[in-house]
Amino acid sequence: MKSRVFLLVCLITLVFILGTLWSIHDELPTIAHDVLDAVAVVSALGALFATWRLYLEVRKHALLVKEHKQRLAHEQRRLSMEEERHQQELTERKAQQEHEATLHTAKLALLQREAWLREHLALSRAGYDANGNPPIFLGSYQGKPTITTLPPGNPPRGQIKGAKDPAPLFLGSGQDMHETQEAPIALPTAPAFREMCHLISRDRLILCYTASGPAYGTVDDLLSMAVTGKPGRGKTTALMYYVTILLSIGAEVIIWDPHGAMGELALLNGKRLSGLPATARVIYLDRKEEIIDSIAALHEDLAERDALYRPPQRTVKHPRLLLADELPVLADYDDELARVYKKREEEAPSLIKVIRRYVLEARKWRCFFIGSGQSMDAEILPTRVTESLNSRIVFFSSDRRARMAGLENEAVKKYLPLIRRAGSGIMIFDCAPQMTDLAPNAFRPSEPLRNGETLCETDDETPQEAEPANVIQGPFRVSERGDGASAKREGVRDETKRAILKMQRDGIALRDIARYVHLSGEKYPIFQEVCRELGIVSRKVEGEH
Repeated sequence: MKSRVFLLVCLITLVFILGTLWSIHDELPTIAHDVLDAVAVVSALGALFATWRLYLEVRKHALLVKEHKQRLAHEQRRLSMEEERHQQELTERKAQQEHEATLHTAKLALLQREAWLREHLALSRAGYDANGNPPIFLGSYQGKPTITTLPPGNPPRGQIKGAKDPAPLFLGSGQDMHETQEAPIALPTAPAFREMCHLISRDRLILCYTASGPAYGTVDDLLSMAVTGKPGRGKTTALMYYVTILLSIGAEVIIWDPHGAMGELALLNGKRLSGLPATARVIYLDRKEEIIDSIAALHEDLAERDALYRPPQRTVKHPRLLLADELPVLADYDDELARVYKKREEEAPSLIKVIRRYVLEARKWRCFFIGSGQSMDAEILPTRVTESLNSRIVFFSSDRRARMAGLENEAVKKYLPLIRRAGSGIMIFDCAPQMTDLAPNAFRPSEPLRNGETLCETDDETPQEAEPANVIQGPFRVSERGDGASAKREGVRDETKRAILKMQRDGIALRDIARYVHLSGEKYPIFQEVCRELGIVSRKVEGEH
């Protein structure tokens, strides 16, 4: 039924369309043309719309590409910055790790150094050296000249002539061997100053190094000292060492250096030395005019110290060292001053007179003197002054000059060939006794020598301070055993007689003199005979010991 209705509707519609077309069949070409125009317009509009849409799509795509490129560039910049940041963090972390490692290493080194210092300070307080060896005091040598050395200074230019082998050196053929060969003498060595400076204290100084280790003493063992030797053997290094240890205990150091060998000390001239006592001070003078102008100030200081030392004050100021390098040059300065003040000799300033006061008179005021030079004959330094020196250091030099410095003839023949072959830095250390209880008699005028300032000596004579009887006592107990004088009357040497006479003139008790010259006890009758021969007569000599 429904299909029939649908068919009927379709037929009616077809009839209507055919009727309509028949009614307008005359206008069909025009309508077709209009339709074609309309189709063309629609097609053009469609093409334009399609082109516009294509343009929009292309533009959109271009914008997307541009945005994508910008995003890529931004991402690249971000990644680059991130990489740089990470690289910087890695660098900082690496630097921090290296810094921490360095700090850890330094801390470990400090701890090791602290442990080492504690150990060595404990040893040093007990008097032991770094190797655990027992202490050696210079007084143990009983005044015998000993081959020693000091901590080395700056290495000299060129090659140093030293021993060809490390074996101990033997005495040469020119020595007195007494039918038997003497034992070899080992040459001493010393560590660098920074490795031994912790052993130095106010109460105990390292005066030198022997073959057995450091030799200790006190500041009183440096009351007066002569240093002699040929150029390049270590005199200046020795002077600098003793200046350093005296500054460390608060001494004031006045330096006469006409050749400027210690010019480095000019940097400390008049300055406050940090880390040292307030009294530690360096006054460095290297010009002739400055050295001569300092004479008056030195005399004024000695006068002030003398006034403080007299009763009732009995006060002693801080130690003061007068260091005179190149004594022959200073003696020439005195000769020039003497010619200038020819008609007024009493007004002429004299460097040697200042030195003489420091050696002979100023000891009780804690004034010290160290003199250095290639020669110390009587024309340069009076024999009275040379004989009164507390210590002497002889580097390699001629036999005659070593004797002039106060070294015994036996020591000259025995040790000089050794230190000549040993090279620079090796020296002969000869110390006189430190008699703290034998102060000079202030009420007895000193007797002038017959020949003025000098004594007549032969080449075989030696000043008394180099005798084996003279021993550094210092603050340490020293064995009184030693080579005693011969029991025969002929065994008392002329040097011993002169020493007895000199100490008696200085007001020293005869019993003490007998002990110092090893004529006490059973040998006291020999001492009595010597005193009678010298015209020394007293109840102590005539009585029993």
